Amino acid sequence: MGDYPQGEFPALGVTAAVRVPADQGGHRTRDLQDFTGPIPILLENVMDWVESNLSEVRDYSADGHIRPRPEIPLSAVRELVANALVHRDLGPNTLGVGKSIQVRLTPNELFIISPGGLRGVSIQQLESMDHAQAAVNQRLYNISKRLRTPDGAAIIEGEGGGIQEVFRACSTADLPRPALTDTGVQFKATLWRRPNPTAALETPRAPASPSKQPQSRSRNEDRVISALRQEKSLTMQALQEKTGLSNGQVRYALKQPLESGTVLQLGGRGHKGTVYQLSDSANENDLAR
Repeated sequence: MGDYPQGEFPALGVTAAVRVPADQGGHRTRDLQDFTGPIPILLENVMDWVESNLSEVRDYSADGHIRPRPEIPLSAVRELVANALVHRDLGPNTLGVGKSIQVRLTPNELFIISPGGLRGVSIQQLESMDHAQAAVNQRLYNISKRLRTPDGAAIIEGEGGGIQEVFRACSTADLPRPALTDTGVQFKATLWRRPNPTAALETPRAPASPSKQPQSRSRNEDRVISALRQEKSLTMQALQEKTGLSNGQVRYALKQPLESGTVLQLGGRGHKGTVYQLSDSANENDLAR
């Protein structure tokens, strides 16, 4: 809580770096930063670093305008960084041997490693909808509930529901579910990056390879397929309106039909003009029935 706690304990800092494929000089990281200071300053500086290194994606809002946003929701990143700062182990096996919080950005993910494992709560409890609240260091946790960043924002709410907010933020952004890993000596939280939107083809997706194992059907798949049978083609927005499903529910319901070739995607993902339609083979199967 002091002006410079790293003067007494250097491991109380945070190290962040971007991992990249090795270049001709053999360098595998860039923008390596060691952050110091009390918890509010650490949180603010780490978030500035994350925001500056994340890419932006462009989304179409309800009014039709394109609005850029970070590829990973900053609210989810902030929650996990704050948790690492507040819940890191301060014992002799972590702080005593120089283990600090690590933040790494790779081409596929952003992960945060906090020294020490979970205490008094399991991964299953954290991921469930149950109220899961267990402080590794109770004094630090209670003090942190009263801390504010320089702009007046609270460090943590202290209600134990932050992980669920992380899951919700990533689901709303149409990103894969974050991964939480506890090894007993460290806790790792992984947020997945959005695939490069320029990689999306402007042509229908090819049917999945016959060698792939079929996936289980989504409970909303029939509702989406039924809507597509009624129209020649529908945009994502039109599918949501006809089915009454959310953006995430429609995308999940379309996953298996797109991979199997039952549904075709005409246009790139995230593009306003992209439409979905049943393939000729799907229509032929309907006629055969």
